[in-house]
Amino acid sequence: EDYEQIYVHCQVRERFTPSWGPDAKLCIEELASRGQEACRATKQETVLCRKGNTVITSQVIGNSEDTVTSCGNVAASAGRIMDKCYHQDNTVVGFAIAMGTYAFRLDIRPE
Repeated sequence: EDYEQIYVHCQVRERFTPSWGPDAKLCIEELASRGQEACRATKQETVLCRKGNTVITSQVIGNSEDTVTSCGNVAASAGRIMDKCYHQDNTVVGFAIAMGTYAFRLDIRPE
């Protein structure tokens, strides 16, 4: 069952280097193509996709146990980051809680 997106946060560009937006879009498309395949979040940050200088990573929040949601949910959640945090200079940096879970943080950031 899918839960609504509960949080999207855009990082402050002066403090966090942004990623190249077109690379983030390629990652989102790759994750979306994996559909119902499981994307996992653990206490260790995990790279789910890497394109150019951009990575989409997952990590569980706080003391949560390892958790899983569909890669399609991760792609949809990453799309929400793009919607909220994309800049006119084609850069993006932010994080969200993935749909389908309350403990799965995903980040779009430079490698």
